Amino acid sequence: MKEYAFGIDLGGTGIKIGVVDESGAILSQGETPTLAGRPYEDIIADMGRCMLDVMARGGFEEKDVASIGVGIPGVADARQYTIPVPAALDAVRAGGNPQLTTRQKHTRECFVVAEEGADTAAIEEAIVTMPNYFADYDTTVTFISQEELDRDHAGIPHGGSVIRTGTTGAAGENTHVIEYSLKLDSNPEFTGSVLVACARACWRMACAGETGCRTIFDIAPALLSPMTPEELRAKML
Repeated sequence: MKEYAFGIDLGGTGIKIGVVDESGAILSQGETPTLAGRPYEDIIADMGRCMLDVMARGGFEEKDVASIGVGIPGVADARQYTIPVPAALDAVRAGGNPQLTTRQKHTRECFVVAEEGADTAAIEEAIVTMPNYFADYDTTVTFISQEELDRDHAGIPHGGSVIRTGTTGAAGENTHVIEYSLKLDSNPEFTGSVLVACARACWRMACAGETGCRTIFDIAPALLSPMTPEELRAKML
């Protein structure tokens, strides 16, 4: 499935919105006046309406949008992190299957470098009320210097947990939890390594005379590893 991204330019006179594909080609676009000086809630509402209009005219649904980038006046640089809510993790790790809202699952934390003389209060309001991205979360905005951003947030880290629960027993009296955890200093480097591993598996399957389409579920883990079967049994078992 193709992934599409929203680009939003929030300017002093107009809000311009476009949808692009993975190659950067513009597939749908639109704009609406900013009418600066009015309450920020009205500006955000118009931004949301324009986004929906651009999606409708391009034939896109919310599930098609992989990411949203917003240019906000006065922001020189920024990074944001999506962080699991500890109470939600604890509930799942205890074997429960809670029905959680977006706000109950994650918080978002933004580190922003403001341009000199920028209205930081307006920047913060524009971020925390941004529809379809920050508004549904408890979002914290922290203003820092460019030096602090370069020192503490220059990388592109990523992390998370995948937790699966299930029960066994005649009455489901035994609960089991499996958790996979990920902590990456560089998400792009890790993703590149995964692609190389999949290419290795494809080459091995081709050498064995296999053809056709596969998903990651169809690939034996041993085919992904650079180690030989003998090395895997000696070092991984």
